[in-house]
Amino acid sequence: TLPPEEEARELRESRARLEDLLGTRVDTLAYPYGQIHLDVAHRTSAAARAARYRAAFTGNHSPRNTARDFWMLNRIDVSMDESPEAFA
Repeated sequence: TLPPEEEARELRESRARLEDLLGTRVDTLAYPYGQIHLDVAHRTSAAARAARYRAAFTGNHSPRNTARDFWMLNRIDVSMDESPEAFA
């Protein structure tokens, strides 16, 4: 777990690097290794909000998102053989 100031800096700087590299805006975040510990969940999601991410994804895999917090969303498993029609 990083100190709050370092966590906020990493969120801002990594976003800026990705935007420079990709040449497009980065609006979403996937927490490292998909894990977010409950004891830091609120602080980390608040830091993601402060860094102006529109949403963030945890390591919880489920097609349903019951979270009311857009910075604590579940991930959906997608395999290489999935077609775009599977998401329609």
